[in-house]
Amino acid sequence: MEQAAVRLGERSRLPYLDILRAGATYLVVLLHCISPYIGAAQLFGHKSWWLCNILSAFVRMGVPLFFMISGYLLLSDPRTLQIKSFYKNRFGKLVLPFLVWDVAYYLFNSLVQERPLSLLTFFQELLNQGSHYHLWFLYQLAGIYLLTPFLKRIVDSCTKKQLFLLLIIILMPVTFFRLFNLVAQPYLQIQIWDVLVEGYVGFFLLGYLLGAISCSAQARGWIYLGGIAGLVLGVVGNYLCSSPEDMVLYFNAGYAINHYLTSAAAFVLVKYLPQTLQHRLERLAAPIAHMSLGIYFIHPMVLAVVAWLVETASPALNVLLWFPLCAVGSTVAVWVIDRIKWLRKLLLS
Repeated sequence: MEQAAVRLGERSRLPYLDILRAGATYLVVLLHCISPYIGAAQLFGHKSWWLCNILSAFVRMGVPLFFMISGYLLLSDPRTLQIKSFYKNRFGKLVLPFLVWDVAYYLFNSLVQERPLSLLTFFQELLNQGSHYHLWFLYQLAGIYLLTPFLKRIVDSCTKKQLFLLLIIILMPVTFFRLFNLVAQPYLQIQIWDVLVEGYVGFFLLGYLLGAISCSAQARGWIYLGGIAGLVLGVVGNYLCSSPEDMVLYFNAGYAINHYLTSAAAFVLVKYLPQTLQHRLERLAAPIAHMSLGIYFIHPMVLAVVAWLVETASPALNVLLWFPLCAVGSTVAVWVIDRIKWLRKLLLS
């Protein structure tokens, strides 16, 4: 997805990062295929809802993995310290394709929703995380970019233990306190801080730590157990918090502890795959990793078309049909765009 960060980190291309990036790309596509159903109260407790709930616990590691990959690449690169050139490279490569896609989605949504075109509405949406639901990621990424050169200075001057402490501090209000408040309500609530640092910075820092530190077999075992616990917590937690009258999908929230557990486990699992297996998987993953940003941009439009053309009475069957069609359709579309120079510059950077 984040091709700008990929290029910055190509000085030491690592096969496992391409594998993670390619996998995360399709996890996000699958997430958006199940999104219409996971919060549907009328489906709560049905087989289709359980399928989507189980898939949701797994696929929601996709976006965190993108932040983690970027965090490792950018916080490991000494060029990140050069603020002016860093900002120029990062924002310069993303602004044009983002604006073009934002306009495209505004026009697409206006057509689908049969709403009149309005320049004021367009700018209102542009200033409020974009014209389509998935564009929030680019806004969030831009905010983290602003912090990255300063985070790099912190990383370079701190020990790994100090960075883990910083990670815990970042997660305290947005993750740990929120989990405590969920469990302890209505008897006790912690309302000390709102947000010290944007919560997604935690994934950014976690990716750097897991990429930079060598984990022993025992440590990896604990991380994998944490990942399993995160999956169980996501599935069971959403069920226990929800009902047909009130769908409270707390464990789908971006900063929920289960996402840190599952994404950390996935990152470490792929990082420590045997080298021969990594290189074999990279042959398949590298082309997808190269196209990840384009796939991210285009897949909701492809999904809308697929859902319009293919819809059954079964939500579970819809998901099973939509995902491969959307994944293949988005990949092929970006493959074609990538081979047309002016389109590539305009849409992919």
